[in-house]
Amino acid sequence: MSDTQKKQNFLHGTLLLAMATAIVKVIGAVYKIPLNAIIGEQGFSYYSTAYEIYTLLLMISTAGLPVAMSRMISQASSLGHYREVRKIYTISRTIFLSLGLIGTLLMTLFCRQLAAFQEQPDAWAAIGALGPCCFLICLMSTYRGFFQGQSNMLPTSVSQVLEAVCKLIVGIAAAILLKFYAQSLSLAAGGAIFGVTMSCLISSFYLNHCYRKAMKGLPVTDEDTSSGKSIAKGLLAIAIPITIGSAGLQILTVPETKIYMGQLLETLTQNQADVQKGIYNFTQKIFNMPCAFITPITISVIPAITAQLTTGDHRSARATEESAVRVTGLISAPCAVGL
Repeated sequence: MSDTQKKQNFLHGTLLLAMATAIVKVIGAVYKIPLNAIIGEQGFSYYSTAYEIYTLLLMISTAGLPVAMSRMISQASSLGHYREVRKIYTISRTIFLSLGLIGTLLMTLFCRQLAAFQEQPDAWAAIGALGPCCFLICLMSTYRGFFQGQSNMLPTSVSQVLEAVCKLIVGIAAAILLKFYAQSLSLAAGGAIFGVTMSCLISSFYLNHCYRKAMKGLPVTDEDTSSGKSIAKGLLAIAIPITIGSAGLQILTVPETKIYMGQLLETLTQNQADVQKGIYNFTQKIFNMPCAFITPITISVIPAITAQLTTGDHRSARATEESAVRVTGLISAPCAVGL
C-alpha cells in the first residue's frame, strides 16, 4: 500500500483537518476584508445571497453522502474488500454528479429568477457565476469521501488550503477588474464569487491526481461485491437522516432572507436594503467560525470508529469516542466564553 493510503489515527487526521481549517480561516479573513473594501456592503450582500442558495443546494446534495461514503469505504477497507471499495466509489460518484448537475443547471439557467425571488435582482451575476460549483464540489466530495474512508485526511486538507488560496487570488483580481472596467457592482460581485468556482476547479484537478495515484496502489481483490442497488440504498439510508439534520437550518435561511429583504424594502430603497443585508452577512462570518473547527472531528471520527467496530476492536472505538468528546470540549468551551 502506498504512503498516501497508510491509515492515520483519529487525532492525526483531526489535527491535519484542523490545521487546514485554521489556515483557510486566516486566508478567508484576508480575502473578506479587502473584498468588502472593493465591492462594499452592497456588493457583499449579492455575494452572500448567491452563497446562501448555493449552500442550500450543497447541503441537500452533499451533507450526508460524503459521510455515508466514507463510512462504507472504511468498513470495506478494514475487511480488505478493495473490490467493494471500488464499487462503492463508482456508485457514489454517479449519485453525487447527478445531484451536482441538477444544482448547477438550476443556479446557472435560473439565476435571474432566483435573484428576483430573494428580492435582490442584481445578485443574478453572482448566482450564475457560482452555479458550476455545485457540480465541482460534488465531484470533489467523491474524492474526499474516498480518502476519508481510508482515514487519509491529507488530500482533503491540502485541497482545502489550495481552494482558499485560489479563491483569494482569482476572486480579488476578478472583482477589481470588473468593478473598474465594467463599472458594475453586480458583475464585480459575480467576479468575486467566480474565484470560488475557479478554486473548486483547480482543487478538483489536484484531488483527481491524488485519487489516480491512490487507486494504482489499491490492492486487487476478487471477493463478491454487493449489488449497485444495495450499495445505493445503504448510502441513502445513512445520508438522508444526516442531510435532514444538517440542511434544516440552511433551508430556513433562504426564506428568512426573502422575508428580511421584504421588510427592509418597505422602508428603504433597494440599494439601502442591499447594504443592510451586506452588513448582516458580514457579521455572520464571525458567528459561524467555531462550527468550522468541529467539522474536522466528525470527518475523522466516523471512519476511525467504523473500522474499529468492523474488526471487533470495541476498546479502541470507545477510546476514539472519548478522544473526540475531549477535543470537541477543548474547542467549544473557549468559543462559548469568547463569543
